[in-house]
Amino acid sequence: MSWERRGGQWVCYRARRVNGRVVKDYYGRGDVAEFAAAAHLELREDRRSKLEEQQAERGQLWEADAALETLHAETNAAVRQVLTAVGYHQHKRGEWRRARG
Repeated sequence: MSWERRGGQWVCYRARRVNGRVVKDYYGRGDVAEFAAAAHLELREDRRSKLEEQQAERGQLWEADAALETLHAETNAAVRQVLTAVGYHQHKRGEWRRARG
């Protein structure tokens, strides 16, 4: 929502896109326009707070994913060492096979 000066008076508009064009909705001036502007501001603040919450959650998920990747790599290294120690080898980077003779 924006307040624009038209004909020496301040009036309230809301700009939005429809099929690639900018369309302005007129809310006028006075109490109705101030109420619409306040409602729009509250809606924007709600959206902003939800976005911040989502970003914080996404950051926590990235941290958990990084920890899981580290655990996965360490587990694979430990399994590789144990299987090699008991006489297995990895065939063509795939399945593990018991070494012959």
